[in-house]
Amino acid sequence: EILRICPEDGRVLGAGAVLRLGGAHLGGYGESDIAYAYRQLSRALHPDKNPDLARAPDAFHRLSEAADELRQGLTEQRSALQLLVSAMGGQATQQMLERPQEALFAEACRMLSAICGIVGEGDVPTPAQARGVTAFARSGLYHHAQAQNLLVEWFDRNQLLQL
Repeated sequence: EILRICPEDGRVLGAGAVLRLGGAHLGGYGESDIAYAYRQLSRALHPDKNPDLARAPDAFHRLSEAADELRQGLTEQRSALQLLVSAMGGQATQQMLERPQEALFAEACRMLSAICGIVGEGDVPTPAQARGVTAFARSGLYHHAQAQNLLVEWFDRNQLLQL
C-alpha cells in the first residue's frame, strides 16, 4: 500500500485513488465512505506499524491529505447541488446531499435541458418558443420552476455559469 500511495517514480495519486473511492462506488461517496476508507488504510499505513519503511510517514501524510481533499470536494459539490436545485425552485434532499456526485450530475443535466428547451437554438419562431415554455411550466421534472426566473438565474447572474 505504501508504494501504491507514494510511487517511486514521483507520481502523485489523486485523492480518490489514495482512498480507493470513485469509479467502483456507484452513486458516489459520502462522509461515511471517506471515514471508513481512511480508518482501514490508516491502520495499515501508520508509521508506528511500519518502522522499517522509510516512506511510511509520507504515505500516512498523503492519506490524511487525500481524506481532507475529498471532504472539501464533498462540501463544494453539496454547495453546487443546492445552488442548481434552488435555481429551479426545488430543495436538495438529505439523500441527495449524502452522496452528491450522482445528483449533481443529474441536476446539471436537468438544468441544461431546461435552458435549451426554453431558449431554443438559433432563430426560434415565437409560437414554437411559447409551446416550449408552456411544456416546461407543465412539467414536474424541473421542480416546478418558473421559466422566466430560471432564465434570469442563468443569463443575468454568473453563479450558475461559474460552477
